[in-house]
Amino acid sequence: MASSILMSNSKQNSNCAMVAPAASLLSTITNSKPNPTSNSNCTLVIENQALKVTNLTPDVAAASAPPAPPAPPHSAPPSDGKSRTVNTTTLSVVIPPSTSSKPPINDVQQMILVKEVQLPSPSSSRSSTSNFSSKEAGKHHQVRVVGWKECKAVARTLAEAFKDDDVSFYFLRTDDAAHRSEAELWKLHVKVCEYVVAAHCMHGLVLSIGENHEGVALWMPPSKDYDDVWSIFRSGMWRLYYQLTKEGRRRYFQETFKLAAQTKMDVLGDRDASSWYLTFLGTLPAARGLGYARKLVEYVTKMADATGAPCYLESSHPHNRKIYERFGFDFKRQVHLTRVNRGTNPIPWDIMVREPVVCTSVPTGKEA
Repeated sequence: MASSILMSNSKQNSNCAMVAPAASLLSTITNSKPNPTSNSNCTLVIENQALKVTNLTPDVAAASAPPAPPAPPHSAPPSDGKSRTVNTTTLSVVIPPSTSSKPPINDVQQMILVKEVQLPSPSSSRSSTSNFSSKEAGKHHQVRVVGWKECKAVARTLAEAFKDDDVSFYFLRTDDAAHRSEAELWKLHVKVCEYVVAAHCMHGLVLSIGENHEGVALWMPPSKDYDDVWSIFRSGMWRLYYQLTKEGRRRYFQETFKLAAQTKMDVLGDRDASSWYLTFLGTLPAARGLGYARKLVEYVTKMADATGAPCYLESSHPHNRKIYERFGFDFKRQVHLTRVNRGTNPIPWDIMVREPVVCTSVPTGKEA
């Protein structure tokens, strides 16, 4: 269906897996202040030194090195992208001296202090992003998959992102719905979004990013669909048959669904069943420009590249074509929804396809 984004990012090639330098030294970890909630698994890699930390526990090697000097407090972003108040534990990462004839920098138990790191407590609670600017905080938010429990919250973001979208209100603002107020139309718009998100929770992939679902994306994996009879019934979409007007039902269940399915088949041909389908992509106005759209798209395009699958979308906003082109999509054709109100022009859809990118290994100079 339609997509609504207003943001841009410089294109990056994130398809190649990073190759870490060969680890030559194992570090000894000392904990200056035992903390039973410390992270129990950690891997720390530093260029040219490859420090590897595994199975980290509060008392590991506590007797083998002196306490670390106090470090200033820091606030580190958690891995799930949510801003938190961080309770940290200072850890001294040290490396035993080499066997060369050079004297060590200091002679405290013959160990050299390399770096101090602080680990967030897993029990840290949600808080505001006051320690980061919006753009700084946005850099650390990561995409996550959401399910039924967050269906309505995701639908609310989707409704806000598409509140000015012509396609989203194409089957709501019909000639025979003139008696309905804007408040009634908005309530029904939110319901439509809830049904669509629920259907994607069943068979598709619902992605979210940000503290409160500021960016969301709905994807359909290969060989999956959300407008089959079971999905329409289980998601509650069948209720639209009674909630929409007669013309609204025709536009939604007949024209829109049929045009979308037929166009996708015509453009992709025998690759239709093996493609990823980006049905919705939207961000709240306050979160635009933070790179959320790129992350939501690349979460799937990396998987598509790995399997050689194309990605497909329809965009209803004329400004989005250039944005999607930066994500690797190419414009294929334009189709139109024609059952419009009297005196209204047909509504265009831009059809775009992203071909899979084949990533070749980059020579490192160390091949024998």
